Amino acid sequence: PFKEEFHTRLRFVRRGLVAMASGGADDNGSQFFFTLGATHDLQNKHTVFGKVAGNTLYNMLRLEEGLVDLNDRPLHPHKIISTEDQKGKSKSSHDLTDDLGLSSVPVVDPEYSTAASDDNEETTGAVGAATAAAATRVRQKLKDGVTATSIPKRPKEDDEEEEVRNYFEDERWKVSAKKIGEIRKEFRQPKREMRAQDEARQEKAADGYGQEDENSETEEERRNALFKAYRDEQRLYAEKKKMQLKKGSQREQQTLAALTKFQAKLKEVQERGPASP
Repeated sequence: PFKEEFHTRLRFVRRGLVAMASGGADDNGSQFFFTLGATHDLQNKHTVFGKVAGNTLYNMLRLEEGLVDLNDRPLHPHKIISTEDQKGKSKSSHDLTDDLGLSSVPVVDPEYSTAASDDNEETTGAVGAATAAAATRVRQKLKDGVTATSIPKRPKEDDEEEEVRNYFEDERWKVSAKKIGEIRKEFRQPKREMRAQDEARQEKAADGYGQEDENSETEEERRNALFKAYRDEQRLYAEKKKMQLKKGSQREQQTLAALTKFQAKLKEVQERGPASP
């Protein structure tokens, strides 16, 4: 048995995962199982070590269609009757870049490398000789094959088409650059106007600072004069109000005295007679 290995990126979230069947903590043996769907309840209980890939994944659907008993055990257990080893083919730089100046033949022949890895009886000297021969062939092909005559020349029409294509691309680029410049200009114009307005406002404020002080002093004096006149008039009205007598005998005597004074003045005018022309 070996220890369990858990990771946050290895989760039971789909079908086709291969995991060890653990009976307890760190009790992993030779038994394993396939998942037929998402099984979140098995997370951090069993170690995931592989997955079913390629067209073989469709076999999981057939396994899911099998009949099971009350204990979820298959009535007709399935068996793996055949397996296949798939070996990847090495790609050369020619296949990856589509460059005519590179050879499509790999430097190391897969047949020789496969034979050297599978056949333990083959000697190291034979493998080295085969590798050296393959490398020699590749160098010879590169030396003889990649020449000015081996690379097909593009016809003149293709060159003209490419020139036309480059011309239109340049025109599109110029139009795009011009449009971008106009957009930038429109975007910067409000900023410039706002900056100019701020500078003008600051200059105006600096120039009119002394004048504003004088105007403020004059305004303050005028307000003080008006306030003083208002207080004087209010004080005079209060004094006159105090001089008036309240209703009663004294108020009546004052009224009779004013009436007598008026009658005397009227009698004096009558005695003088009308003024001579």
